Amino acid sequence: MKLEQSEQTDVKTFSFQVPTELVDPFKEYLRKRHLKQREFFRDCIQRAIAEDAEPKTTEEQ
Repeated sequence: MKLEQSEQTDVKTFSFQVPTELVDPFKEYLRKRHLKQREFFRDCIQRAIAEDAEPKTTEEQ
């Protein structure tokens, strides 16, 4: 899901550390899929929020 340019003006910065051995494989993953880091993480966050909003089954509760 792409955000319109006007929607991108109100943003917050997230900063976190990852193990060094994950950096190169992650960069390669992004390169193969023609993604930027911010697109990848925005998608991860949006999927997590959508998943959390889904009704839970009896087993999941």
